[in-house]
Amino acid sequence: MTPRFLLLTACTMVAVACAASERGFEQTADTPPATNAPGFSADAGQCTCSSGGKAVACEGQELRACPEGQRCFAGGCIEDACEAAKEKQSAEGCSFYTVVPDAYEGKQGCYAVFLTNTSPRPVDVKLRSEGLEVAGSDFVYLPKGSGNDIEYEPLPNGQIPENGLAIAFIAGPTSANGDYKSCPAQPAMKHARSQPQDFAPSSPWTGYVPSILLETSEPVVASDIYPYGGADSYVTGATILLPVNAWGKSYVSVTPPGTNFVDLIATDDDTEITLAPKTRPLGGADLVMPTEVGKTSSLWLTRDKAYHLVRIEDLTGLVLSGNKPFLVISGSRCWGAPCDAAHQQLPTVSTLGWEYAAVGHRDRLAPAPEDDSVGQCLNVPYTATCQCRPVSPETHEYRLVGTVDGTVLRYEPEAPPGAPKTIQAGQDVWIHSLEPFVVRSQDKRHPFFIAELMSSCAQIDPCGKRGCPGDPEFTTVVPTAQFLRNYLFFTDPTYPTTSLVVTRTRPEGGEFADVKLDCAGVISGWKPLTDRYEYTRLDLVTDGARQGGCDNGRHEMSSTQDFGVMIWGWGKDGILADGTTKSATGATSYAFPASRGLRPVNPVDIK
Repeated sequence: MTPRFLLLTACTMVAVACAASERGFEQTADTPPATNAPGFSADAGQCTCSSGGKAVACEGQELRACPEGQRCFAGGCIEDACEAAKEKQSAEGCSFYTVVPDAYEGKQGCYAVFLTNTSPRPVDVKLRSEGLEVAGSDFVYLPKGSGNDIEYEPLPNGQIPENGLAIAFIAGPTSANGDYKSCPAQPAMKHARSQPQDFAPSSPWTGYVPSILLETSEPVVASDIYPYGGADSYVTGATILLPVNAWGKSYVSVTPPGTNFVDLIATDDDTEITLAPKTRPLGGADLVMPTEVGKTSSLWLTRDKAYHLVRIEDLTGLVLSGNKPFLVISGSRCWGAPCDAAHQQLPTVSTLGWEYAAVGHRDRLAPAPEDDSVGQCLNVPYTATCQCRPVSPETHEYRLVGTVDGTVLRYEPEAPPGAPKTIQAGQDVWIHSLEPFVVRSQDKRHPFFIAELMSSCAQIDPCGKRGCPGDPEFTTVVPTAQFLRNYLFFTDPTYPTTSLVVTRTRPEGGEFADVKLDCAGVISGWKPLTDRYEYTRLDLVTDGARQGGCDNGRHEMSSTQDFGVMIWGWGKDGILADGTTKSATGATSYAFPASRGLRPVNPVDIK
C-alpha cells in the first residue's frame, strides 16, 4: 500500500459562480425581502440584470441599457461594482482572505484558487501576503480544454476576460514533493506556511500563520483547492472563499472529526473574538484559555494574520463572536480511517437557513454488486485475510448544529431513523439516512447548520474488491433560501468520476422549471422529494468515460427558478481520469456546492 492509499482525500476543487444580480430569490412568509439581496433594490423594485450585466431587466424584459463605463448590479446601473458588492453580501466580491490549509503532515503542496469573473469587463487580480505583492499576470492562468487535455494559458493583457474563469496558483513547489504534485504553472509564492513557525509543545500546530489577500478590480466568485492535483495527489480539500463583504460578527463552528481546527482572520487590528463553548469544554492552547461550558474566553486578532487553533477535542458547536466582522475557516488535519484532511470557510449565522434539502451523492458502487447484502470485515481492511461483502445502497451522514434553544425539527417525506425532533444552541447531532429528506425548523428565527460527510470506502468496499471508490469527505449543505438560478463551475479533471446532485424548487402556485446544463441541455430524471422540491443525479464522467457530451472542466447551469447544485467526485483503484489503469486513484474524493447565496435570511445573533 502506498502512503497515498492510506490517506483518504477529502474535498477537492470546483470553481463556482453565479451572476447573483440575475438571481431573484423567492420570498416566503418567513423570508421578508431584503433591500441588499440579489435581484432587489429599493429603487429598482424586483428588477434584476439582463444576461451579461449590461442592462436593467424587470420581469425578464430588458428595459434600459447601462451607460458606457457602467454595469448592471443588483437591479441598477452603477460605476463602482466593488463598492456595491460590499453592501450586497453575496458570493461576489473584490477582496478575499484565505490561508494555505493545514493538512496531515503539513507538507507543501500546490494551493490554487479559482476565480470566476461574472462581469462584462476584464478583471485585474493582485495578491498580498506578508509584505509581498504579486500581479495576476504572474500567477493567474486560463484553463483551456477539458478532461486531461486542460492547458494553462497566460491571461490576455494580464486580466481575466469578461465572464471568464481563471485559476490562480497561490503557492507550492514547482517540482513534485513526495506524494504532493507540483503546480502546473508558476505560482505566486514557492512556499507559504500552513502551520505556525514556532509553537509550544503543549499547543501543537497552534498560533499565528500568514493570511493571503486576493484583490480584484471587479466582483468575482472564488473557491480554493489544496493541494491542486486531485485524485493522483495527496490529501485534498476545498471551499468557497467568502468575500470580505459577506463576513459577519457571529458564527457557530462545524468541523469534521479528528484533529480539528478553526482559523480566524480579521481585516482590522484590535478585533476581539469571544469563544463560547455551548456543549463541551474548550481546552486551552497557546493564547486560548481553557473555557468551561457556559463561560467565555477572548482572543485578539491583528490584520493580515490568521490565528490557527488546533485541538484534538471536538470544536463543533463552539460559538465565535467578534466586535468587528471576521472570517472563520474550520477543518481537520487528520480524520477518518485512513486519515484525511478537509477545510471549509463558514458562513455567518445570519446566512444560515431554517430549511434544507438533504440529497446525498449517488451510490459509489452503482450499479449495486450482486452480493449486495451488508457484511462486515472480519479482519483488517485492505488485507488478503479480509472477508466481507460490498455494501449498497450506502448510508449518508449529516451533522446538524443548532443556533437557538428550542429549535423544533420537522422532516419530509419522513424522518430518518433516530433523527432528533429538537435541538439546542451549539448542540450537534448526527443523522444517518438511506433516502433524501427535507428538514426545517418552526421559523426563520430558528436557523441551523448542516454539513454532509461521505463515508470511508472501507465502509462500502471493505476489501477493496470494487476499487475502493471515494473516501471520507466534509462539505456544507446549502439552505434552500440560498439557492441560485445561474452557476458557472469547474470540475477537477483528475477524477475518473464526477457526479452532480441537482435540487430544484417549485414556486408557490407555479410549476417546476427546466434546468439546463451546457453539455447536456435540459436535464431529466427528476424524482419527487416533497411537493415543492425535486432532485436528480447525473454523471459528467463515470470511471473515466465521458457521459454524452459532458466531461470534466468548465460548465454552466441555469434555470428560471431557484435550484441547488452539489458536485461530487471520487477516484477508484485501477482507473485514472482518462480511463487507463496506470495508477491507483482509490480512497480519494471531493464534494463542493457549485455556489450559494450569502444574503442575510434570519435575524439571529448568537453569542
